[in-house]
This record gives sequence, structure tokens and C-alpha cells, in this order.
Amino acid sequence: MDPDDDVTSGLREAIEAAHAPRAQVPAPEFSDDGGVTVFDEWGRSARLQPLGQRVRVTLVEGEHLVAEGEVDSPGLVAGIEARGSTYEAVAASLDLENGPGHRSG
Repeated sequence: MDPDDDVTSGLREAIEAAHAPRAQVPAPEFSDDGGVTVFDEWGRSARLQPLGQRVRVTLVEGEHLVAEGEVDSPGLVAGIEARGSTYEAVAASLDLENGPGHRSG
């Protein structure tokens, strides 16, 4: 099996497990390209696109880009599993690796 497939499936499993007890949060939207959009209770969203050992993250609030950058895939999965809240874990990982409100090209 391709290691990138392991990362993508690990990310998906962590997201599904984190969402299960949080029925008030919209369900994650998985796409055919391995990406996923996750949401929080306040309408914010995070688009995650696996890139092997990294994940491209885009945080959006309403129609406004909040931050974007790349984070370590295994670290993101561990953060989601530890927090039990996907959007918050994604935002925290992005802040940790790139600084608050980081925007990259």
C-alpha cells in the first residue's frame, strides 16, 4: 500500500471519529481527490488536502479566508485524536507550525 494512502485513510478515520459524538456540527464533506472540508458549530470551515506527509489547510469564516498553509500529517491526525474536535485541532496545528493567521501562496 502507498504510504500516502495510509496518511489519507488515517486522516479520514480521525475526522470521522472526532465527528461521531458531535451531532450538532455539520458532517465532514469528503471529496474524490482525498480532500475533506470540516466545520465547527459557528459556521467556520477548514479544507484539508493531503499532500503525502503534509496537509494543505485553508481556514474560512463565511466568505473570508482566515489562514492557509501546510501542516505535518501525522501531527494533525494526533491533534484531531487528542482534541476530539476537528476544526479546532486543524486551526491549532496551523497556528503551531505557521503562526497565527498565516497566509501562504
